[in-house]
Amino acid sequence: MRSFTRLCSALGALAVLAAGAAPALADYPDRPIRLIVSMPPGGGADFVARLVASKAQEKLGGKLVVENRAGADGMIAAAFVANAAPDGYTLAWITNSHVVSPLFHTPSYKPADSFTPVIQVASAPDVLLVPKTLPVDTLPALIEMAKAKPHSIVYGSAGVSTPSSLESQLLMKVTGAQLEAVPYKGGSEAILGLLNDSVNMYFATISTALSTLKGGKVKALAVSTLKRTSQLPDVPTVAEAIGYPSFEGGTWLGVLAPAGTPAAVVDKVNGAIAYALQTTEVQQQLSAQGWTVIASTPQVFDKVLRSDLDRWAEALKDMPKTQ
Repeated sequence: MRSFTRLCSALGALAVLAAGAAPALADYPDRPIRLIVSMPPGGGADFVARLVASKAQEKLGGKLVVENRAGADGMIAAAFVANAAPDGYTLAWITNSHVVSPLFHTPSYKPADSFTPVIQVASAPDVLLVPKTLPVDTLPALIEMAKAKPHSIVYGSAGVSTPSSLESQLLMKVTGAQLEAVPYKGGSEAILGLLNDSVNMYFATISTALSTLKGGKVKALAVSTLKRTSQLPDVPTVAEAIGYPSFEGGTWLGVLAPAGTPAAVVDKVNGAIAYALQTTEVQQQLSAQGWTVIASTPQVFDKVLRSDLDRWAEALKDMPKTQ
């Protein structure tokens, strides 16, 4: 009889907990949600975060506040979110640097297992820029110059695990060219280095590349994605230019929550961000900046995260970890 009584009490307690949880999810969000951006303010990824957040909060019914926590190749922001309560009030806005940082560092979290994927937002190609003064007009000519004099061609790096640096390292691996890295704190500084001839090449985000090309001081030799971009239709892909069909780079953006975040919360945030990405205003601004909307499900984004972890580990295997 006592066992039966204890069982009834336990079931009653569970029922109370379940009843309390339902309104909590129904009321979400009842306070501001922090979107932790792993990049400094002012860059392309930060611009997209603020654009999407301002529109998504209309659907969420609560504030989505962008907070920048840059540094350590995105690991400062990622660690902060990984250690946050899994209640949907602290989210991470990441680039694909998130899956590469662990190849160079030992973070306090696991890039896939410490998080719950929410949505892959958008992707964009990077553009290989060189100064107008550099006497080459094609990527093969640049590679030939680099091979003729190893380490004479220097590239700008905004961080060892940034897409730009990874693309430069991958280019070295598949062509045998020996390039030299010049580290910068961010992409804007790398562009300045390109403009004042401190560096000979830089893989810039397409939004940065388009604005920089208008100044007439740089040339675009290639784009890093598998297909050409409509913004620069005459510029070949790296894969085309060097005859290496599987060369693929570029930048993607996504949102993560701490591991254990309830599925109902994840689905609500996913729906709000997907709504923002489908609005004419957001689509027009992203297209003008060279971004392609993805708006994935959490499940598809999880597969992308794990696939990219494996892909970059294989691509960078046996390579010296330079800047």
